[in-house]
Amino acid sequence: MKYMDRDILTAEELMNKLRFSSRSSFDEFCSDSRVAFPKSVRIGIRRKGWFTDEVEAWFRVRDEERFQEMGDY
Repeated sequence: MKYMDRDILTAEELMNKLRFSSRSSFDEFCSDSRVAFPKSVRIGIRRKGWFTDEVEAWFRVRDEERFQEMGDY
């Protein structure tokens, strides 16, 4: 996949998806090494974005972990 063909989510879009109302809490969440959230890419002077495919992969891993903890896998 080419770099320019990848979709990018903005911080605002991710905050809505993850139900964060505070930007500082969202930034803290993203930088927490225990969370292992995908790294952002610079999309402007003061804007960051995240590749959609990396965020979706992160969600899939969280979902798999949830089922493994429940013993459903």
